[in-house]
Amino acid sequence: MAIMTSSSTEKRAALEEVLQSTTFLRADQLRKFLRYICEMEIEGRGSELCEFIIGVEAFGRPSDYSTAEDSVVRRRAVDLREKLHEVYSTELAAAKVRIDLPKGSYVPRFVQVEPAKNGLELASPFPVHLDHPFPGGFPERRRISAFWFAVVFFALGALATSLAFLVFTSLQHARSSTPAVAPEPGVTYEAEAHANTFNGFVTPDACEECSNGVRVRRIGDGAKNYVVINDVMVSKAGNYDMVIFYLLNGNRSFFVSVNDGPAIQVPLTGTNWITPAKAIVTVSLQAGRNKIKFYNDTAYAPDLDRIVIR
Repeated sequence: MAIMTSSSTEKRAALEEVLQSTTFLRADQLRKFLRYICEMEIEGRGSELCEFIIGVEAFGRPSDYSTAEDSVVRRRAVDLREKLHEVYSTELAAAKVRIDLPKGSYVPRFVQVEPAKNGLELASPFPVHLDHPFPGGFPERRRISAFWFAVVFFALGALATSLAFLVFTSLQHARSSTPAVAPEPGVTYEAEAHANTFNGFVTPDACEECSNGVRVRRIGDGAKNYVVINDVMVSKAGNYDMVIFYLLNGNRSFFVSVNDGPAIQVPLTGTNWITPAKAIVTVSLQAGRNKIKFYNDTAYAPDLDRIVIR
């Protein structure tokens, strides 16, 4: 029997468990797809999920793309369902909370698997059928079968433990060998920093190739969706180069306002939503503390990784 869970903590833990699994390790597009729809559901915005918005937000399609001509969301949803079935049939077979993507829907369900009433959560992998009871004990032949069953079961357990250790070691090596983001001369301000202001639907999200592994998404498409980078400090007033690290597939614009001043439009072009690109603009800063707002009241803006002031 399975029941739905409403705990956001349990949901996020279940999501991270899947995203960190070896089954999903190299399925980058499916990982991004799954993270997007799960975060929307956790935030209580599952009703907003549809093929078009997923195509734009999760797959980087342009805002005027046609779902009739481009079926990427439908095709990848099939792949995602198969991948979820695979991971819960293998390495996450003992997971207590599982993610399900029902057919015909893009809204994920977080299902809590209820333990069996006898307290045994995992059944024996080998069914044992007794055609005739033996009150006085098993014949010798059945005792031998039981012995070999125990041997096989123990061997499989040892093999599973060895494989788990190898997988863990491989993951640790992969993580330790991931190249660090190249430093940029100047003072760096991360878009996802806690001191910043996130308004509307703007939210930090995972980004493997971004600085600190995080970017800020859903900027723009309305006046309420913006991020303000606070506490940008300089020793004296003047003009400074601001290097903007962003992610984008296509053409979009940031509007930048320094200390609530007039907007500066920054048209940008990018080729993917994975690797940050950069652009440099000149901004006028006052001595001491400054705040820089990134927004776009009429259309979606790029995702923001960080800025560097120099």
